[in-house]
Amino acid sequence: MILNLLVLAAVAVVAVFGALQRLYHAAMALAALVLAGGLAVVLGGPVSSVLFGAAGDIDSTWHYVGDALCLWVVLCVGFLGLRTAGHRWLPGEAPVPKVAQVAGGAVFGALTGYLAVGLALVTVQMLPVAPSFLGYTPFRYIKGTSRENPERVVRHDMLWLAPDRAAVWLLDLSTGGGTRDEGGALLDAVGDAYPPEAQRPQDYKPSVDTDDFLYALWYRRWQAIRWRTGAAGGPLASIPPDQVAREALPLQGRQPNVIHSMKLEVRFTARTNRLPGIANLLPPEGHEFLQVRVCLEPENRLPRIIDSAQFVLVDESGQTVAENPLVYGEALRRSAGDEKPKAIGLGSGPPVVPRNLRFAFPESGERGVCVADGMRFPFTEKGQYETRTFIFAVPTHVSREGVRLFMHPRFPSAAEIEKMPSPTRTKPPDAPTPEPRQPGGDKPADLHQSKGV
Repeated sequence: MILNLLVLAAVAVVAVFGALQRLYHAAMALAALVLAGGLAVVLGGPVSSVLFGAAGDIDSTWHYVGDALCLWVVLCVGFLGLRTAGHRWLPGEAPVPKVAQVAGGAVFGALTGYLAVGLALVTVQMLPVAPSFLGYTPFRYIKGTSRENPERVVRHDMLWLAPDRAAVWLLDLSTGGGTRDEGGALLDAVGDAYPPEAQRPQDYKPSVDTDDFLYALWYRRWQAIRWRTGAAGGPLASIPPDQVAREALPLQGRQPNVIHSMKLEVRFTARTNRLPGIANLLPPEGHEFLQVRVCLEPENRLPRIIDSAQFVLVDESGQTVAENPLVYGEALRRSAGDEKPKAIGLGSGPPVVPRNLRFAFPESGERGVCVADGMRFPFTEKGQYETRTFIFAVPTHVSREGVRLFMHPRFPSAAEIEKMPSPTRTKPPDAPTPEPRQPGGDKPADLHQSKGV
């Protein structure tokens, strides 16, 4: 394994350098590196948030590289500062025989090199690199063939000296960790991440260890980058007709299809000039609303996130007919005036993440409707599904029979979603258009924003 040889060579070089520096200075370098490592763990995250402000934004590249970069910068600055301060203000070395000076320097140098290499590997593993790095593959994905042999991620390689795991353990120990079950600031930041929840036996006892860190900050980040961008690595400007015929779903008839490892099925379609229950959202001039009720269920590639903005309507030639659909559905509130109504979902997975979720209720009654500008659907295990109604704005001259539903493989960024055209316009308050009435109420629904989900 190439990486093993590079690790041994790096440790040997630093050991020789430590022997030349002698015992005192080599020990000082090791102490400075340990202290700087603990400082980097504590300050790396906050520094990344201050500098880039994207630590929790999965659409931002800095979510995947900013914290690793800041960890390394704080580590290097802290190490150089402590080393310089030690040389300037600490007392000089004690009289020790020359052989002990050289041998001790080599030992402390080897330990320093071992820890430095481990920290460098940890930093690399915090980047969204591929799961195999210079021949080192700590986790391996198994596709699976049946319920008895499900898809899973298993441990694979371990470096000969395990410097990455040793560095994680030491840094976690320096920030309050001590046992396998209770971690410090480093392991607590990722929690009990390995193995994934769906693969744990019933008698599994939660714990945190170095595998949790490596799995969460290396393998899962690589997954997120790969499945967010797709194999094409960018948006599809147009779709070849043969791909439309092979992958896109006709809107007529319930014909499920698997597209990019997602099983999709069109359950219902309807054209309308108004969204039922919402009077002040209208299609653009020359357009109509097309409601498309879709069932989404992952086949594999878990965990992953699907966004409603990945879905477009195309014609048989591959040209886009409509994009960036609204997500429409039913809503429930406990009583009139409830400040936190809830969208009613038919999914079996984690809570979805809506954009600009709004509700409309009759003046009296618990049931109403909701609409979001878009929505993200997290999928973590097989068997989870979502059944949602997408609202596209389709030109009035386009026939529904010639339109198909297509899912782009690439997860769109927040900036790209912002640039997409809106499928609605808002009716002015003084417009003479009569407003439809909600069942169970005497007055038209009043659309308002709410933070409830």
